[in-house]
Amino acid sequence: MKTSFSENSQSPSPVCEVPRTKHRMAHSVLANIATSGFLFLAGLLAARGLGPRDYGRFFFLLGSFESFRSLLDCGCQQAFFTFCSTKRRTRRFFSLYFFWLTLQTLIPLVVIGFLLPDRWIARLWVNESRGLILLAFLAYTFRQVLWNTITIIGESYRKTLRVQWLTALWAMFYFAGLFVLWRFYLLNLISVFLLIIFDYGAALLIGYVAVGKNYPFVEDEGESVGKILSEYVSYCAPLVVLSLFSFLSVYLDRWLLQYFGGASQQGYFGIAFRLVSVSALLMTAVTQIFWKELADAAGRNDNARLRIVFQRITRFLFSVSAVMSALFIPWARDILTLTVGAAYGSGTVAFTILLIYPIFQSLGRFSAIYFHATCKTKTLTVITILRSLIGIVLLYFLVAPPDNPLPGLGAGAVGLALKTVLLQILFVNLMLWYIHKQEGWRFEWKYELLIPAAACALSFALRGFIDGLIPVSPLSLGFVVIPASALRIALSALLFFPSAASVFFLKPHWFGLTRGDLKQLLSKISSLLRLNRV
Repeated sequence: MKTSFSENSQSPSPVCEVPRTKHRMAHSVLANIATSGFLFLAGLLAARGLGPRDYGRFFFLLGSFESFRSLLDCGCQQAFFTFCSTKRRTRRFFSLYFFWLTLQTLIPLVVIGFLLPDRWIARLWVNESRGLILLAFLAYTFRQVLWNTITIIGESYRKTLRVQWLTALWAMFYFAGLFVLWRFYLLNLISVFLLIIFDYGAALLIGYVAVGKNYPFVEDEGESVGKILSEYVSYCAPLVVLSLFSFLSVYLDRWLLQYFGGASQQGYFGIAFRLVSVSALLMTAVTQIFWKELADAAGRNDNARLRIVFQRITRFLFSVSAVMSALFIPWARDILTLTVGAAYGSGTVAFTILLIYPIFQSLGRFSAIYFHATCKTKTLTVITILRSLIGIVLLYFLVAPPDNPLPGLGAGAVGLALKTVLLQILFVNLMLWYIHKQEGWRFEWKYELLIPAAACALSFALRGFIDGLIPVSPLSLGFVVIPASALRIALSALLFFPSAASVFFLKPHWFGLTRGDLKQLLSKISSLLRLNRV
């Protein structure tokens, strides 16, 4: 049976629609790249300007509200997006959701600002001041909650490009604001949180005028408050338990490291996680290209095709992730020094360990897609809850100090990095084993060792060759001096990727592809490049 990565055959669109579709696709890709780029640079600038300790506090405070948000929201934002996308809604529907958002904002402000005693504040946020906690909460709410609501509304009635470019624009303003604060030595936690609040406060006003104000409401057709609430309850009720364990997992990850390891260890982990997230974002985008292949095979109940599609795509995604991570592993310390400064050098081990995370994350994402495509979400929920419980216990013993009444290893950022990677590997393989057992397939796992090992061996060999035989000095270009380590990394990439590509073309089956798949994939990429030049 012939299976490929090509799209399912459908009726061709009219010729006049092709340029428009490609135009929208190109704009969407560019807007997302711009947003990710500005936010990534802003994160590096914040880390460099704040230093490990204050950046650790920044990472902890925002992370704590990310976890509390998952507990309070219980999937309501996801439900709101789903309901808006299926059909146009009434003013009453939006008023009810905005009322819920107002409660989610006001209740924490009142509880944190006035009701919680000082000792609880000190315990929950590890001795941070009440005022700084409130600023962090408002910054998180403006950027991650309220602005996301504007984007959901825009995307629900096909204003995606407008929303994406507005998001990119305000990411640029945020980066520019951080640069000004850094340039004039005004960069601190308070100024960063205030910048986020004012930046995204202005974005909300512009977003309302550009997107929210023009929403095509429908007339009230007897849609009562009770009916709307019943929709939310039906959607969100199964997510309550999952939201609780998601909250515990995310919050305790941050809290245990902050409490036992301190803010600097949090900073080492935070910047390492931000750096590896670039690779994770790229693989997320690649995953979205292939998920329809799996969903189509599952929908047809074609077990043979499902097996071929699943195994080829998982092997391919894993191999690409392994090659990307392997390039950077030998250069972990140099990358930290170049991007955020020598002050983060103590986080090298944590960063090196976390570079393994994106390799298995691609397998985890695609395995989760299988569970959704085959309607086995209850199994996925059980696995997620089990992972959260084991993770909490494991992390305690990794980060608790040896002299604690219940002693641990006191490993700090390295401990959290180990926990993150070990659980990822364990539960990804648990999901893969379950999938193969349920479908009656043979479970192959050796490639999970062989491909990363081979890629890392090549990368370390190139590092030794470059360091030992090719002395590279800093390159001066007038007013710009390029560090020697940057030149070494660039030279390593120039040698590494052609070597990996040659193996890819000579031995495509190592990467889960046949030669026919490889030809179709190259043809698809070539056609996309030609259309994007039109």
